[in-house]
Amino acid sequence: MFNEISLRLRRAIEIAKSLGYDCEDVSSREFYSYMTGETVSGDRITLEEVLRSDFLTLHEVIEISELKKKGIPINEVTTVNCPLKTTYEAHMTAVEYEIKYALKREDLTYV
Repeated sequence: MFNEISLRLRRAIEIAKSLGYDCEDVSSREFYSYMTGETVSGDRITLEEVLRSDFLTLHEVIEISELKKKGIPINEVTTVNCPLKTTYEAHMTAVEYEIKYALKREDLTYV
């Protein structure tokens, strides 16, 4: 599982950089913990669903990166322990780059 995560992370980081985003290092363990941990919203998208989509993997990598830039530790309780405003700011930045990527690919059905 961690090998697959590592491959998908590398791809997402390459995509982020191609869009002009300065990405923090995100480890496979951090990604796994963040994706399988508790959520405030009860969002239950699975790790496997995210890994199957360049868009969703990019979104999560940027979200994690934004939290790391603010000094937030990434683990299974990040989203429940992090201030809600900070979580939403990270989410909105991730959405921005997710949409930029869709436009770059001319995938308007995704948008």
